[in-house]
Amino acid sequence: MRSPFSEATPSALAGADIEALPESPDAGGYASDPSTAFLLKLEEGQGDVVRDAGPYGNVGFLRGGEWTRGRYGGGLLLDGIDDHIQVPYSPSLDIVGKLTLEAWLFPLGESDGVGALIARPNAYVLEVLEGSDMRFRGGIWRGGMALKITSSSRLERRAWQHLAMTFDGSMLRLYLGGILDAQLAVGSGGIAAGSSDLFVGAHPFGGTPTRALAGIVDEVRVSSVARWSVPDPLVIEMVA
Repeated sequence: MRSPFSEATPSALAGADIEALPESPDAGGYASDPSTAFLLKLEEGQGDVVRDAGPYGNVGFLRGGEWTRGRYGGGLLLDGIDDHIQVPYSPSLDIVGKLTLEAWLFPLGESDGVGALIARPNAYVLEVLEGSDMRFRGGIWRGGMALKITSSSRLERRAWQHLAMTFDGSMLRLYLGGILDAQLAVGSGGIAAGSSDLFVGAHPFGGTPTRALAGIVDEVRVSSVARWSVPDPLVIEMVA
């Protein structure tokens, strides 16, 4: 049976000079495991509530966005203006040790700026530096200071790419398509604890969502382990 998203080409993409999204499998991506703190499969296809497919059952609320075809089955188109997902605070998201942030992204942002892919204020972030020199960066907060690393490789606009950041307790690493792209030693220590919400597609500076991301997102996962210390065969296979 074909996915309900198979023929969907969102009207908002017309201005991006895309005739149609690339074909994608109707199913696949990640399954939950004990280290999964949060996992959005984005298969709902309608409504303004998204369900965490991980063991903690968090719930996210859409603030705009358009359902469309994703990397696997469904995905969510974000307009780069104010669309985002907000996930209320849960202890499962308050990760202070090892961490992985990852997602599939079909980037569309053409104007210079920053688009937040996954952001938990004053804790951790994975974001895209949009514009002609499109890259991505990730980071953590510790002792009131942001520690961030930027990718060496450029992202390709209007193509699916897998982005990931890991923190193993002393090193930040970025992976593009499951391949190590950049790394930074930040010294031993944990991630700042707190009670902030989690956001996908924006970063709420001063309580107002800013740094809105333009693109389609799918398979958004936060984990309490550094998954990419060695290449993950699943992602290598998914990207190939």
